[in-house]
Amino acid sequence: MKKFLLSCLIALGIGSNAQYVYTGDFEDPGYNTNTYKQFGNGTRTTAAACNGTNGGQLAINATVTQSGYMIDLSTIGQTGNGQKIDVSVGYKKAANITGTISLAYFVYNAASNQWSVNTFGPSVVLPSTAATTCTTLSATIPSGIIQPGQIYGIGAWFVRSGSSTGNIYVDDISIN
Repeated sequence: MKKFLLSCLIALGIGSNAQYVYTGDFEDPGYNTNTYKQFGNGTRTTAAACNGTNGGQLAINATVTQSGYMIDLSTIGQTGNGQKIDVSVGYKKAANITGTISLAYFVYNAASNQWSVNTFGPSVVLPSTAATTCTTLSATIPSGIIQPGQIYGIGAWFVRSGSSTGNIYVDDISIN
C-alpha cells in the first residue's frame, strides 16, 4: 500500500509540474484559427514559410500599422506552471516595409474580450531591404509572468515605422 501511495504522489508531482512544449509551424494538420490568432491584417501563406510549406503573413498597410501572430496557449491541451518559458520565432520580410519586430506574450481579458500585447526580450529594427532568409528571434519569459488560471498567447508583434507598407512573415513559433 505504501509503494502504491508513493507512486501516486510521484505521478501527481510530475503532472503538476507540466509546462508548455509546442511549436506552431503553420502546417496541416493542426493549423486552425482557434490556436493561431492573427491581429491586424494577414493570413497563412506559402511565401511566409521558414520550414515546411506555410507560415504566417503580417500585412502592413495604410490603416494597419501594427500586427502580430500568436499561439493561443488555452487551445493546445497543455498547462503551465508559472516557470520560465523559452520562446523563438523565425521571421523574414518583403522589401520597403520598415519597423520593429519583437517577441510578445498576449493576455486575454474576458470582461472586455480583448488581448493585451506585452513585448519582451530584444527587439529588431528592420531596414527597408528585403530579408528573404529566415532569422530567429529568441528570448525567455521569466518565471512568474505566465500564471496558471489565465489565458495567454505567445508569438511575435510588429510595429511599422514611418508610412512604409508591405509584408512581414513569421514561422516556427517555439514555446518551451
